[in-house]
Amino acid sequence: MLGEKHPDTLESLGNLAMIYYEFGRESDALPLSEKGYRLMKEVLGEKHPETLTSLNNLAVIYQDLGRLSDALPLLEKSY
Repeated sequence: MLGEKHPDTLESLGNLAMIYYEFGRESDALPLSEKGYRLMKEVLGEKHPETLTSLNNLAVIYQDLGRLSDALPLLEKSY
């Protein structure tokens, strides 16, 4: 009803990604987190607090997957 780019939809997408992450399902969480960050950046802007939280969550997933070279620039950017 709200559409893919509505802030509430984006929040739900991020929440689902993090639930997958908490259950150890990083491979399911990763594409949702990547999509959520991309859309948040587009809709809310790069410097919006929710976008930065989404960026940080994505970096944590990369880190857990051992993709440190992907995680580091995201963590630096979110800092």
